[in-house]
Amino acid sequence: MVSKATTIMLILFAATLISAGIGLYTYSGYSKPLSHIYPQPPLSKILNKISYMQYQIYSPIFGNSYVKLFNNATYQNGTALLYNVTTNSVVEKIVYKYNETGLTFLGVVIGNVTIPINASNYYTFYTSSYYFTNPYTGTSYLEPFPGIGPLYAIYYIGQIYKVDWQAISLGQAQPPNSYATINMGFTDIPVFNKKYPGFEISISPASTAVMPANYPVTFTATVVYIDGVSIASQMTIGVSSANYLSYTLTSLNSNISS
Repeated sequence: MVSKATTIMLILFAATLISAGIGLYTYSGYSKPLSHIYPQPPLSKILNKISYMQYQIYSPIFGNSYVKLFNNATYQNGTALLYNVTTNSVVEKIVYKYNETGLTFLGVVIGNVTIPINASNYYTFYTSSYYFTNPYTGTSYLEPFPGIGPLYAIYYIGQIYKVDWQAISLGQAQPPNSYATINMGFTDIPVFNKKYPGFEISISPASTAVMPANYPVTFTATVVYIDGVSIASQMTIGVSSANYLSYTLTSLNSNISS
């Protein structure tokens, strides 16, 4: 029987702050990004706060790229573009629609044709990554994908490994039904030439037996709260030490101020 035992090492930064006389108000700044992850908000509530986002992606296999995402909260749709850094040209264009229930359409634009993407592959948009296995060689790759990874990967990966965000928010260990091993701590995180209170987190499967075949990844991120959303300023999604995607947030325009 596969063990689902999990561990969590939560650095209780609050105790350090309080003992230093800084107080709960300061601690609340560090915990704010976490408090906006649990309870998990609907996708529409997250996207409706965003008008533009840009981030860089590095892959040891595919090199450097970057994504520009344009979101229209009024019509609840948008466009995401993946650029090649060397040529500064668009290599992939994605369009999407959503409503209060979630993502309702995702399509890739090729010329004047929009090809729908099957709902089973919506994870590519949620995580800004695509897990692909070459049918001839059996080799697997993580490929960059234009999506909302900095905003949503933590939710999606948390779901597939049954992360209990309520337990984390209370500083408790993961329950037995979780597949996740989690390490987390509060810290100051530099974003856009400023420092924001936030947290660092890593999510990995408790064993290889619980890793989903279609997306067997580990996840690390630094998460801050900016202009109404919890967002990863940096994150890494990986399959191995030589097969991973590293993301860095470079721009964010919000519809709602914090």
